[in-house]
Amino acid sequence: FYCEVKIVCEGDSNFIGFGLSQKNVDLNRLPGWESHSLGYHIDDGFKFPGSGTGRTYGPQCSTGDVIGVCWNLEQNNMFFTKNGKSIGVAFSNVRGSYYPSVGLQSRRGVVLGNFGDSPFVFDVEGYAYGQKQETLSSVMQVRVPGSFDTFSEIIITYLLHNGYIETAKAYAADVGKLEQIRDDLEFASKCKEICDLVRRGEIDEAMQALHVDFPSMLKDPKVKIVFDLKCQQLVELSRTKDIEEQLAFAQEHLHEYQDMGEEYSKGLTDVIVLVAYPDLEQSPHSHLLQESRREKVAADLNQALQVSRGKLGHSALERLVSHCEESLRHLRRYTTGYGSILSLT
Repeated sequence: FYCEVKIVCEGDSNFIGFGLSQKNVDLNRLPGWESHSLGYHIDDGFKFPGSGTGRTYGPQCSTGDVIGVCWNLEQNNMFFTKNGKSIGVAFSNVRGSYYPSVGLQSRRGVVLGNFGDSPFVFDVEGYAYGQKQETLSSVMQVRVPGSFDTFSEIIITYLLHNGYIETAKAYAADVGKLEQIRDDLEFASKCKEICDLVRRGEIDEAMQALHVDFPSMLKDPKVKIVFDLKCQQLVELSRTKDIEEQLAFAQEHLHEYQDMGEEYSKGLTDVIVLVAYPDLEQSPHSHLLQESRREKVAADLNQALQVSRGKLGHSALERLVSHCEESLRHLRRYTTGYGSILSLT
């Protein structure tokens, strides 16, 4: 947090204080004199840590000077600036809820506050960037336990899981693991071929490929991805604008899902309305034709195929990133430390 005040006029006595205070502080006294208040007084340059006894800190200030206060929530310290230059850390272990406060006990004294509406004299963005770089540097120095084999396997499984077959081959060859992943390559290639059929809208061909390579997946109609594929096939049929063909397909392949629960009935309702529109592109449900719907079905199919082989639905790298994001979210919520300025992007 950072803000500034400009001393428009120091007044008769120059008794002006600036700092941070909690909301229950007596506003009739200068910041820093009261408990739960921290201040810098320009008449003598002293800092006041919640008492009437000041301590030597910085220079005196007068009319025309711009004084700033910065509360570093990562390091829990507080410093003041004068005319764009840091005076140095004034207070440490600053925790709690504080608000900027300025006090004048100087007749005809005038100050002008700046809370970001105008450019600051102090380069607070440059300071924040430097703090972030220091934090990142300290994080990068932490040694993560593990071996090269572990990390290379994480990378390979991510590439295979998401269908980057040729990249996985090249990387595995570079790290000497190509022979070890022959079976995984074959499995990933089949998954990619079938999922690419879905991405092209060739659902019937995808179902046939599943019947050849993964017949067990089609045996139980209650498997959610089988239902999703049939719904997508109805969407693809709607592009032909053949109402009779759509009705025949719905009656033969989708009627059994009517009484299988709310999840199925909702999905069925979302697509069965297609038969009511001879021109779906001009209907309120034209969003069903978007490529993103095909992509989602393909992604869900890939996840189901991974699970069918005893794998998890997401690769180890994706789970690791998810865990890191959740950890950062908790750090930002419950602390004011590193998590407040770190990001995975």
